[in-house]
Amino acid sequence: MDKVYRRCGIGDELFYALSSYIIEKGVTRLFLEVREGNEAAVSFYEHNGFLQVGRRKNFYERPKEDALVLEKKDLKG
Repeated sequence: MDKVYRRCGIGDELFYALSSYIIEKGVTRLFLEVREGNEAAVSFYEHNGFLQVGRRKNFYERPKEDALVLEKKDLKG
């Protein structure tokens, strides 16, 4: 993605739209995996209420890296 579009709130808007849609469908929790070294993504998810609930050792290749398992329980918050 072009760096000029980073940190403009686009991700937050997309996440809000997704959250609104899945709340209407009755979803109450989300899980995802993110590369441990992807600091921007980890920061984004933490900012949006995700907490680390696990780790998958050597989940990624090239380079070999762990995945962090994140969960968001309260989609309304």
